[in-house]
Amino acid sequence: MDKALPKLYLIMDNYPFGDEESSFIAPEIPLLLEKFDVTILSLSVSDKLTNDVDERIKLYHFDRKAPVVMKLLDSLSYFINPVCKREHREVKQDKELKKTRLFDSLFFYNDAKRFKRFIKKNGIIDPSEKAIVYSYWYSFGTYAALSLFGKNDNIKVISRCHRCDLYDEGWEGQRQPFKHYMNSLIDRIIFIAEHGRKYFIDRYGDECEGLKGKCLLYRLGVEREFPLCGEKADDSVFTIASCARVSERKRVDLIAKALGLITKDELGSVKKVRWVHFGDGPAFDPLKELAKEKLDDKPYIEYEFMGNVKPEKITAYYSENPIDLFVTTSASEGCPVSVQEALAYGIPVIGTDVADIPYMIDGNGILISENPSPEEVRDSILKIMDSDKTSTERMKTRSEEIWNENFNAQKNHSRYASFLRELVGE
Repeated sequence: MDKALPKLYLIMDNYPFGDEESSFIAPEIPLLLEKFDVTILSLSVSDKLTNDVDERIKLYHFDRKAPVVMKLLDSLSYFINPVCKREHREVKQDKELKKTRLFDSLFFYNDAKRFKRFIKKNGIIDPSEKAIVYSYWYSFGTYAALSLFGKNDNIKVISRCHRCDLYDEGWEGQRQPFKHYMNSLIDRIIFIAEHGRKYFIDRYGDECEGLKGKCLLYRLGVEREFPLCGEKADDSVFTIASCARVSERKRVDLIAKALGLITKDELGSVKKVRWVHFGDGPAFDPLKELAKEKLDDKPYIEYEFMGNVKPEKITAYYSENPIDLFVTTSASEGCPVSVQEALAYGIPVIGTDVADIPYMIDGNGILISENPSPEEVRDSILKIMDSDKTSTERMKTRSEEIWNENFNAQKNHSRYASFLRELVGE
């Protein structure tokens, strides 16, 4: 008789009732199923199932809606719960943001309290069994699990930590609710980017003993679904790709300004530069106007704005078209998927010195400053363009190596599943 697999309870914000998380968690689930008896607890506000669920997975859907009376009673309990004393004390410290922080904290607490009741009422988790509770976001779902099992030796509570559940500036009140309480009880916090892990330790390490040892890096990564592009047929065309939401933070306009500074004499053996951008956003129309202004009088520079394109269409494009360079000029990032995808298809990269981008550029491109000028971006593009064939091939190979070593989703999810099995003591 086969030995029963240990239990793993996966708390998701919307999956499988929404598509926001599916591209990240879907590749991980088959590997979890090899090592665990998996139950998904979805916190989705929607009840429309949008993803197929493996028949081996038990699925619970927590409905966040609740009667007004229940919400009021939960809110009152916030002010008398001993766990909330420190929280409320810290909320009051900033007079300007006090009201906003109080509402952030109250809504967080209310959702956690109702989710905690849902788990208990349905008898979903047996506290006497060895298990892992794995929250995909370090948020109220984690709080609920910790308030139930934070001191239970049988159950390990862990959480991934991404962006909105990590950085204070992601909240209107400029503060993450209940982090000190959760940090003191959680078994492991899993970061998808080294920059985020360091930020978190710097932010909370002095206030929570042993926090650094709980903070681990397990990146997500991307899969390479299509073959690498074949050899270029025409070396006279130099193709640049970029992929980002067109917003103030992403600074895609810097690429247009940089290309506008390039003169025909600087191209060398290249006859034409082609820039392809994937993505739209609030600054999309101004970007198009800027490109017209800066580039339309330069017949040796072509550009094409592809708009909002599905990820698989972008990577298929990389596979079918020889891309010489990927450029990102973002002011703020986590561990950008757009750069990981470029690496997977062996594309050299120019990127800003922010977040985890420095871990993605090592012999495969140029790391530019955190706040580059258009001149710095132009000079970097010209330097890559002027590279000899041997150097270019080396950069392409190195990009693929960096993806395979650090951002290969299949490898990363496999390592992570093995770590979880070791954590549960099997």
